[in-house]
Formats: sequence, structure tokens, C-alpha cells
Amino acid sequence: MNTKVWRLAPLLLVVPSLVGAEPIPGELVEGLASEEFARREASQSGLLEWASGREQAGVEILKLSRGSDDPEVQKRSSEILRKLSDKDYLSEGMGYLGITMQEEKLQGEAKGGGRQFGIRILGLMRGSPAEKAGIKQGDLIIALNGKTWNEIGAVTVFGDVISRTKPLVEVILTVRRGEPDPVEIPVKLGKRPINDLREARESLQLLDEQAKERHFRDWLKIQEQAAK
Repeated sequence: MNTKVWRLAPLLLVVPSLVGAEPIPGELVEGLASEEFARREASQSGLLEWASGREQAGVEILKLSRGSDDPEVQKRSSEILRKLSDKDYLSEGMGYLGITMQEEKLQGEAKGGGRQFGIRILGLMRGSPAEKAGIKQGDLIIALNGKTWNEIGAVTVFGDVISRTKPLVEVILTVRRGEPDPVEIPVKLGKRPINDLREARESLQLLDEQAKERHFRDWLKIQEQAAK
């Protein structure tokens, strides 16, 4: 007699997760339009945190951006959409430090066993993962994740390891910077803007910005289709 009830109960439990996306908390929406700057800032940060990890969060925030008459809500929700797109952009692709470099033979290293080659930093792209981590022009990288180089071709090996590592993965660079002892600097990788950097005809910073902009346009179209 109770058989039908027990068979239907599980179906009723899963229906809410199948009907649309989770609505944005009302207090966050209200906070975006608050007269208090601090509350607007806190609500924007809270909304970005709420959106992280939710599959259809982009759809809901797009609806908020285009459905509100408040310029402040429109602006802040649009900024969140851009950040969500940038995070999605970094989810795949090849790792990237944003440096120019050359191989250099180390001086005073033991022959036959110790490290013999390093990577000299010639330049850094503005806003690159390496610059954000504190890497400086002139630094000498003597190890990557604890691995050193004792043969010619260190630059090639170094570049291959970085490119095979996914964006947002943290690597440890052991750097010599004039101090008596080298320092270890963790760097969270970015995404290489083009597969072969030798083909770059523009600045790497510009290529990175262009790649993010293309991704944003494509990502936004996907959110628009899902919102229909």
C-alpha cells in the first residue's frame, strides 16, 4: 500500500536541482545598489565568491546585468562576468610565465655532478605571472621544482616543462639574485596566448589581452544561449 509513496519520494527530492539555476541571494543584489560604497564592494566580492563553482552562475549574473535599471548593478555584475570568463579562460591551455630568457653557464659549479646551466631573465611582460610573483629582470633561475640542468639545452627543457603544465598550477623557481643563498619563489602559471611564441608579431601583453577578449566574447555567447 505504501509502495507508490516510497517510489515517488526520491523523484520529488531531485526536482529542485533540475529546474533552472540557483537564484542569486537577494541581499547580494540589494548590496550592489547600496548607497554605501563599502557595502557595494562587499556585495560584489560576495557575489563573485557565490558564483565560483556554480555551473550556471554566469547565466544568472548575465540576467542580473541586463535586467537591472541601476547603472551600478549593471557595472558591477559586468565586472564579475569578466572575472568569471578570465577564470574559465585559464582552465585549459599551456602554462605561461611571461618572460624572455637565455641560457647561461653557471660559474663555480662542480664539474660532472652539480648544476651547470641556468636561465637568465632578460625581461618580463607587464602583469605576467612571473612579475606578480616577484621575479625580476636579471634573476638567474637555477632550478625548476627542484630540478637542475647539467647539459646544454636548459632553456628548451625549461620551456617545455612550463608549456606542458596547466595554467593556474604553481611551480617553484629557485632563483639566484645576488644574495649568498638562492631563494625559492612560487609562481602560479598563466595561459600562453599563442602556442608558438616564436610566431608572435606583437607584444606578448597585447596578445594575452586579445586572447582574453576573444574568449570573453565566445564565453558570453554561451551564457546568452543558456539564458534563453
